[in-house]
Amino acid sequence: MPIPKPDPICGLDCAEKRALLLRGSLEIGTARGPGALALDGESIEPVHFAIRREPSGAYLLLHRAARGVTRVNGEPVEQRELRDGDVVGIGPVELVFRTGLGWDPDRGRRGLVSEPACEVPRSLEQLEAAMAPLPHRLRCLCALAASAEALPVWRAHAAGATLAYHDSVVGMHHVVDRDLPRRALAFVWACVGRGEFGPCFELARGFGEPVCALQDEDWLLPEAPRMAYYAAYNTFNLCTGWELASEKARVFAMAVHQAQVARIVERDLPREEARRHFDRWWGRCRSEWRLLREAGSGPPPGFEDAYRALLLA
Repeated sequence: MPIPKPDPICGLDCAEKRALLLRGSLEIGTARGPGALALDGESIEPVHFAIRREPSGAYLLLHRAARGVTRVNGEPVEQRELRDGDVVGIGPVELVFRTGLGWDPDRGRRGLVSEPACEVPRSLEQLEAAMAPLPHRLRCLCALAASAEALPVWRAHAAGATLAYHDSVVGMHHVVDRDLPRRALAFVWACVGRGEFGPCFELARGFGEPVCALQDEDWLLPEAPRMAYYAAYNTFNLCTGWELASEKARVFAMAVHQAQVARIVERDLPREEARRHFDRWWGRCRSEWRLLREAGSGPPPGFEDAYRALLLA
């Protein structure tokens, strides 16, 4: 099955916040809630303006404020069809309208480093601190390297399990897609290789109900495959999401931790062997990042070969 490419998206982007228009409309102002982007600032009203997707596929800005002004590229407007790169201003805030895949996950971040630190992290807090200054592509690579190593733990369990659960909320029986973690990590692998990130709604929908079932304990798994499944889900969700990269370091660290726990529990590794396993993962991240950096925007052959057999099987 071919690896899907990231889906086209649209949303608003500023240095502090981002919002993705997933459904038919998005409201922008000080009000908080589903389908809204909440901003702070003088002269911004609860619903200052909205963006609506038209049946034609166009995105229409609608001014809603009673007293404030909405500007597009510096010009006050009541209604305007938006195009990629348009700058929308309300009060002291300016937001860039984006469509397609034209956003930079590291926009507005300072203090980025060129590669992981030489010192190996020894706790979840140290791992989070090590992840925080890394560029988005490198953090995705680190999470992918860990989750791909844990994938065989999930696949070994899935091969001999029914993978069915009963939804306690609506009373329905469901069967889990046993191949979803592999396809999700293959998608991340392709995104990292291309240096091109974006959501994949088909894969995201596949994770929705099973993850809720795990959290609600409707679907019970042994610890090792459960951690491997969570690691694949979180790696996919973090790598392809549109949130600010600066807000993700702790959850990236958690995804790596889940993957490491899956391998350690599955093999019942003693403490020193578990430590060496973690050291090997950190060294792999550093060497693969050098390959990616030397290749520029494209994937080096060594990087592709390292994952091809596992993720495309």
